[in-house]
Amino acid sequence: DVQSGKHNFKQLLRKQILDSEKRFAHKEASGKHTKTISEPQPLSVRSDDRLETVWYQIEISPLEEVAGDKRCDKGQPPKGQIITLRDVTEQKIQQDNHLTLATAIEHIGESVLITGSDCKIVYVNRAFEFTSAYSKDEVIGKNPRIFKSGEQGEDYYKAMWDQLSHGVTWHGRFINKKKGGALYTAEASIVPVSNKEGKITHYVSAIRDISDFLFFQQEVDRFIYAVEQTYDMILIIDLEGVIRYANRAFEMITGYPQDYLINRNVNSLAVDREKRAFLEDIWLR
Repeated sequence: DVQSGKHNFKQLLRKQILDSEKRFAHKEASGKHTKTISEPQPLSVRSDDRLETVWYQIEISPLEEVAGDKRCDKGQPPKGQIITLRDVTEQKIQQDNHLTLATAIEHIGESVLITGSDCKIVYVNRAFEFTSAYSKDEVIGKNPRIFKSGEQGEDYYKAMWDQLSHGVTWHGRFINKKKGGALYTAEASIVPVSNKEGKITHYVSAIRDISDFLFFQQEVDRFIYAVEQTYDMILIIDLEGVIRYANRAFEMITGYPQDYLINRNVNSLAVDREKRAFLEDIWLR
């Protein structure tokens, strides 16, 4: 029950041995024989009535006689071969996980920027290139201060670094400058990454351009202010007759408080003939 893709184990091992013999026969210019290591290969192994996939590498090294500290017969082929089979399943799983993570970060919608402990940029993803208008080649090795707009004082950045230097994640906003000079507001989270010894080695930043969101929020605020100040009654009702919004003028004229109106059906409001007639008149209009 041992298989590995197109080749079974014996076939793959035989192929590796033949390849290594060819390499040993054609030594490198240095005159030294070199070992060969195969790419990780999958094996299906039966364990407890079920098949499990393990990954292994075949390592073949030359076996040469040694006299003292010097190799004998340097001009001759090796006396034999040492074949080692290593289980690399854990390393392969970690490698696949790293590849999956790297692919996800590269294609995620939010900008990602990573610096070393020296604050030099070591990685940016595609979203960052799109948002900042800088290419990877233009920012790798640079300090993120190249994005500063000057709109925020040094005290703001000092407080940020005081937090990050103690290993605490920072959340906040930047007013950054794009390559062409245009400004944009970015919402950011910066995470200090430490090694096993607790020393900070990298800073990972997740950045989102919220300029459009802030613009539309301002527009909505202006609209709400306008409808609250007008003397005309404004009532917003959904298709089922449920009130979703009523302005101050409606409250003042009808006598119904705004908090009372929201989420009530308009037909349940008229408790006396005068108000019912008033509301019906509104509907007819």
